[in-house]
Amino acid sequence: MENRCGLLTNTKEPVPLKSIEVQLEVKDHVATVVSTLNYENKEDKPIEAVFVFPLPGDAAVCHFSAQVGKTQIVAEVKEKQEAKEEYDDALSSGQQAFLLEESEESPDVYEMFISVICVLELQVKLAAGHKFDRDIELLIYYKDAHQPTAVVEAGQASAKPGSLMGDPVVMVSLYPEFPQSVMSSLTSCGEFVFLVDRSGSMGCPMNQKTPQETRISSARDTLLLLLKSLPMGCYFNIYSFGSTFEHIFPKSVEYNEMTMEEALKKVEKMEDDLGGTEILQPLQHIYSQPCIPSHPRQLFVFTDGEVGNTKEVIDLVKKNSGSHRCFSFGIGEGASSALINGMAKEGGGHAQFITGTDRMQPKVMQSLRFALQPAVEDISVSWDLPKGVSATILSPPITTIFQGQRSLIYAQLTGQSSETTEGSVTVKFSLAGHQSKNQLHFSLKPAEDSGLTVHRLAARTVICSLESKRKHNGQQDEEIKKKVVELSVQSGVSSSFTAFIAINKDSPESVQGPLQRRIIPTPFYGGE
Repeated sequence: MENRCGLLTNTKEPVPLKSIEVQLEVKDHVATVVSTLNYENKEDKPIEAVFVFPLPGDAAVCHFSAQVGKTQIVAEVKEKQEAKEEYDDALSSGQQAFLLEESEESPDVYEMFISVICVLELQVKLAAGHKFDRDIELLIYYKDAHQPTAVVEAGQASAKPGSLMGDPVVMVSLYPEFPQSVMSSLTSCGEFVFLVDRSGSMGCPMNQKTPQETRISSARDTLLLLLKSLPMGCYFNIYSFGSTFEHIFPKSVEYNEMTMEEALKKVEKMEDDLGGTEILQPLQHIYSQPCIPSHPRQLFVFTDGEVGNTKEVIDLVKKNSGSHRCFSFGIGEGASSALINGMAKEGGGHAQFITGTDRMQPKVMQSLRFALQPAVEDISVSWDLPKGVSATILSPPITTIFQGQRSLIYAQLTGQSSETTEGSVTVKFSLAGHQSKNQLHFSLKPAEDSGLTVHRLAARTVICSLESKRKHNGQQDEEIKKKVVELSVQSGVSSSFTAFIAINKDSPESVQGPLQRRIIPTPFYGGE
């Protein structure tokens, strides 16, 4: 089945996109993106449809509006059930209504046209007539990239002092460069476990430009390249999964010419012939295997990223993060960034997206270099602030730092100082016995005209942390939900418990029924 995004009819055919406009503003490492998509209902009756809009997993959805004719309707964030009830009531009374909510299974899928902010990973003006029929990758090179930076953003004047939105928030960006003497001593040991998606969807084209190149063939090529690049003396094994899972060796074996040749022959025969996309069972099996002493486990996952239990998979990786590092590869355009990024983040590894053969090799080798790096240990963050000012870290603790990978720290600054206008943050860590320290001095004077982008990204970080801690029983469940809803409504950032609701109450004419409901389920690649 082909994964389709956009506005879909009841037969899952896309409604023609009349026009698209994207506005992008970059400040430091934060990008504010406004996307406007214009569709037209060609049917002879009013319809209700679902518009599927995938986003980066770490993006914060902070605005949603819909324009009907010359009337623009701006949505507000409310608790999800309350928003759904208002939506249904509006439809029943003949009013135009719009609902934007986060998918319960995959937090990187939304509906309708929206404005988002996100951490900048990779700005460009596209040629007129571009149809957005393929992924676009933009590379931005920063001057003095390895120098740490900090952005202090003023709080919202109307928000309560002492709250996240009312106090200043600082975003610290770390992009350390390790000494060459340390990097030259890359380890040649390790247990490398490869997990390859062989579900039916892996037979789909990698992208629309080269339909002859399939995802399974790209996964094979990626895996073959990695196998030929492993250091002699390490250990490895290869798993593949669909509705069931298989492994080449009963347990990880030593890497030598004989075992490498045996593995290469079997990988070359891998096809998309294992049915659905059940990734939990092979992961559980891998984690149940005892680790090999003095050979840190490195897990490499290759998938088109379309599973129905994204959060459960990420939670499993997080639960076992102390025994391995997870490096994930999203194969093909449209791979779920929530799954791919989530596994790498919680597994202390790195995520890559492979959409064609043009840049596959450098991406693959970058992840392997990360896996071969010694583990960073004893990471600590300390603040030196004026008397009367304190910092509350909003981000999860940093557990992994790689050469060539950025880490972000969000902190809420509480209190005021009438004297000193500067503070500093120090990050210390140990790498292969070498002690490193990054100290950054920054002005406590907040940036002007910021648009609260840093606050909203910080709020999204806190919301994600709270949701991951949520238990499925008792008082704690409701208490965490209450905190998430409160912060989501205050910040205007979506969550799994809230939704954007917009109702056109000023329309002089009601929608003439009966309204034809078109329920389009969020599409997943996984399946027969």
